[in-house]
Amino acid sequence: MRPALFALALAACDTVETGDDPYAECMEDPDAECCANADCDGDEICWFSYICSPTPDGSSCSAWSGDRACHVPCEEGACADTALTCTPTEIFPGTDAGQTWDLCL
Repeated sequence: MRPALFALALAACDTVETGDDPYAECMEDPDAECCANADCDGDEICWFSYICSPTPDGSSCSAWSGDRACHVPCEEGACADTALTCTPTEIFPGTDAGQTWDLCL
Protein backbone atom coordinates (compact mmCIF):
# COMPACT_ATOMS: atom_id res chain seq x y z
CA MET A 1 0.00 0.00 0.00
CA ARG A 2 1.27 3.45 -0.82
CA PRO A 3 2.36 5.22 2.40
CA ALA A 4 0.30 8.35 1.71
CA LEU A 5 -2.81 6.32 0.94
CA PHE A 6 -2.33 4.22 4.10
CA ALA A 7 -1.93 7.37 6.20
CA LEU A 8 -5.06 8.85 4.61
CA ALA A 9 -7.02 5.68 5.34
CA LEU A 10 -5.95 5.69 8.98
CA ALA A 11 -6.63 9.38 9.42
CA ALA A 12 -10.06 9.21 7.80
CA CYS A 13 -11.49 6.30 9.74
CA ASP A 14 -11.78 4.63 13.09
CA THR A 15 -9.53 1.73 13.92
CA VAL A 16 -9.76 -0.87 16.65
CA GLU A 17 -7.16 -2.85 18.46
CA THR A 18 -5.88 -5.98 16.79
CA GLY A 19 -8.42 -8.70 17.44
CA ASP A 20 -8.81 -12.38 16.84
CA ASP A 21 -11.39 -11.94 14.09
CA PRO A 22 -12.14 -8.43 12.78
CA TYR A 23 -14.89 -9.80 10.50
CA ALA A 24 -16.74 -11.40 13.44
CA GLU A 25 -16.37 -8.17 15.43
CA CYS A 26 -17.78 -6.21 12.47
CA MET A 27 -20.74 -8.56 12.12
CA GLU A 28 -21.61 -8.06 15.80
CA ASP A 29 -21.39 -4.25 15.62
CA PRO A 30 -24.80 -2.66 14.93
CA ASP A 31 -23.07 0.52 13.70
CA ALA A 32 -21.47 -1.33 10.75
CA GLU A 33 -23.41 -0.88 7.50
CA CYS A 34 -21.34 -3.61 5.83
CA CYS A 35 -18.56 -6.09 6.54
CA ALA A 36 -18.15 -7.40 2.96
CA ASN A 37 -19.09 -6.33 -0.58
CA ALA A 38 -21.98 -8.82 -0.52
CA ASP A 39 -23.62 -6.60 2.13
CA CYS A 40 -23.82 -3.68 -0.35
CA ASP A 41 -26.26 -2.97 -3.18
CA GLY A 42 -25.32 -3.49 -6.82
CA ASP A 43 -21.76 -2.53 -7.62
CA GLU A 44 -21.07 -0.71 -4.34
CA ILE A 45 -17.90 -1.58 -2.42
CA CYS A 46 -17.65 -2.07 1.34
CA TRP A 47 -14.78 -0.06 2.81
CA PHE A 48 -13.72 -2.50 5.52
CA SER A 49 -10.11 -3.59 5.35
CA TYR A 50 -7.91 -5.83 7.47
CA ILE A 51 -5.11 -8.31 6.86
CA CYS A 52 -4.90 -11.80 8.34
CA SER A 53 -1.75 -13.84 7.93
CA PRO A 54 -0.95 -17.38 8.99
CA THR A 55 1.24 -17.88 12.06
CA PRO A 56 2.61 -21.02 13.70
CA ASP A 57 -0.26 -20.77 16.22
CA GLY A 58 -3.04 -20.21 13.66
CA SER A 59 -3.42 -16.69 12.28
CA SER A 60 -2.91 -13.07 13.23
CA CYS A 61 -5.07 -10.19 12.04
CA SER A 62 -4.34 -6.49 11.85
CA ALA A 63 -6.60 -3.79 13.20
CA TRP A 64 -9.28 -2.87 10.69
CA SER A 65 -9.55 0.36 8.75
CA GLY A 66 -12.33 1.94 6.74
CA ASP A 67 -15.74 3.22 7.67
CA ARG A 68 -17.66 -0.07 7.22
CA ALA A 69 -20.03 1.63 4.80
CA CYS A 70 -20.94 0.98 1.16
CA HIS A 71 -19.40 3.33 -1.42
CA VAL A 72 -20.01 3.90 -5.11
CA PRO A 73 -17.02 3.19 -7.37
CA CYS A 74 -16.04 6.15 -9.52
CA GLU A 75 -14.30 6.58 -12.84
CA GLU A 76 -11.82 9.18 -14.02
CA GLY A 77 -11.98 11.17 -10.80
CA ALA A 78 -15.70 11.93 -10.96
CA CYS A 79 -18.27 11.43 -8.20
CA ALA A 80 -21.39 12.54 -10.05
CA ASP A 81 -23.85 14.78 -8.21
CA THR A 82 -21.96 14.62 -4.91
CA ALA A 83 -19.45 16.69 -2.97
CA LEU A 84 -17.32 13.57 -2.52
CA THR A 85 -13.90 12.99 -4.06
CA CYS A 86 -12.93 9.99 -6.19
CA THR A 87 -10.17 8.44 -4.08
CA PRO A 88 -7.98 5.39 -4.82
CA THR A 89 -8.55 3.06 -1.86
CA GLU A 90 -6.76 -0.23 -1.26
CA ILE A 91 -8.92 -2.79 0.51
CA PHE A 92 -7.67 -6.02 2.09
CA PRO A 93 -10.65 -8.35 2.73
CA GLY A 94 -8.99 -10.41 5.46
CA THR A 95 -6.11 -11.55 3.27
CA ASP A 96 -2.69 -10.16 2.43
CA ALA A 97 -3.79 -9.56 -1.19
CA GLY A 98 -5.46 -6.20 -1.53
CA GLN A 99 -7.32 -4.61 -4.39
CA THR A 100 -7.42 -0.92 -5.25
CA TRP A 101 -10.81 0.64 -5.90
CA ASP A 102 -11.58 4.23 -6.88
CA LEU A 103 -14.34 5.14 -4.41
CA CYS A 104 -16.38 8.27 -3.79
CA LEU A 105 -15.26 9.24 -0.27
